[in-house]
Amino acid sequence: IINLQHIPSSGELTHRNKNLGSSTRQVFFSPKHEPFFRVSVGVVTKSDGGSVRRRSAYVRSTTFDEFDFLHKASELQDNGILLPAHANDDYLDPEVLWSSVEATETAVNAVLGRTLEIAIPLEVPEDLHTKFATDMLQVIVDDYGLGIDWAIHKDWSEQLGKYTYHIHSTATTRRFDTEGIMTKKVNKDREFKSLCSKSRATGGKILVRGVLSEQMNSWMDVHGIDAEVTHNAHDDRELIIPDMPYSVRKAYQRWQEAVTAAELQDTPAPDCPYSVRTYLDEISAD
Repeated sequence: IINLQHIPSSGELTHRNKNLGSSTRQVFFSPKHEPFFRVSVGVVTKSDGGSVRRRSAYVRSTTFDEFDFLHKASELQDNGILLPAHANDDYLDPEVLWSSVEATETAVNAVLGRTLEIAIPLEVPEDLHTKFATDMLQVIVDDYGLGIDWAIHKDWSEQLGKYTYHIHSTATTRRFDTEGIMTKKVNKDREFKSLCSKSRATGGKILVRGVLSEQMNSWMDVHGIDAEVTHNAHDDRELIIPDMPYSVRKAYQRWQEAVTAAELQDTPAPDCPYSVRTYLDEISAD
């Protein structure tokens, strides 16, 4: 059995992908029987060469102007657009929505969209995935007046022997009025930015993770799912690694999947990989 007092089981990883934008991911695993909780936040920015049209094509596994991701269609479970009740229905077309955003955000350092990646707990039945996704994101739409382009993707897990599912979503950075996207940012836009950003005022935490974990727990309770996620790590297990090498990160992720599978199958958990242990020893020494 892994001694979690000596092997941290949470981490924060920063990565950049031209299709998804820049994001910071914090993952936690609990020794208790809790669903795996993962929420990534990020931005699509002009200064990094980002395009919300490219991202929309990627997450919807389709084509959008010069961007073609039809080869990923087998990964797509469902997708859609969420808008405030007062928004023009024309923006339910993602091509209209994101073309309008790129036309509006003209500054060279403009943030074109804010991204949220949300793992769907294994305990949520597949036929409820769409409702889970839209219910999680509708709260943001209602509270902040933003539009959200979302999709559910699936990945095959060799360790679990089944598909795992996650939500890709991109929110506009401006609220909607009856004419479309507002040309000036208002306080609600800044509030959502603060919710998705680290700051000294938040103790270095990204508050949207806590909001979504509470929303997930409430949702699972309403739907009779006996499970509870947590966005917090135990103090003696917290691991902050901003620059973990790719190979070590992949080994770490595979190990976490194996630990999850062991818990689900009620079998002994595997040992921490040597590469991960060595890396942790090295940064601890530093």
